[in-house]
Amino acid sequence: MWVLDFGSSQANAKRAVAVIKHYRLNAQCFVGRPAAPGKTVMQYFLSQGRPPQGAFAGETATRFTLPTLTVLRLGGNWQLMDMDPATPVTSLLNFGANKSDAWKAFETIARYRFGYRCRVGTLNQMMYFRR
Repeated sequence: MWVLDFGSSQANAKRAVAVIKHYRLNAQCFVGRPAAPGKTVMQYFLSQGRPPQGAFAGETATRFTLPTLTVLRLGGNWQLMDMDPATPVTSLLNFGANKSDAWKAFETIARYRFGYRCRVGTLNQMMYFRR
């Protein structure tokens, strides 16, 4: 089964395999479907129904704070934003005009208590969330 596409980047593909093995990921999940330019689909992985925990050496991660995470409409786009006053405002995900996907993503993050958005390659290649 096709899972991820890293184009010609063998290094990123190998790194993704290492991440999957490290966390023992066995479920790939999505909120939203690709459609509009600039729209981000939320991709996350689970291991036996549980979120990955702990850092992976050398990962590219963006930390966010669940209590200050909010869904906002900016310029017609529904986005998940981290509004923590102690850090710069961060847009984690952009769902374009799809308000329901933005709220589903918010609920998913809260359910699994994710605190980091991580990636291998670009966000549309491998995105994963962890505690």
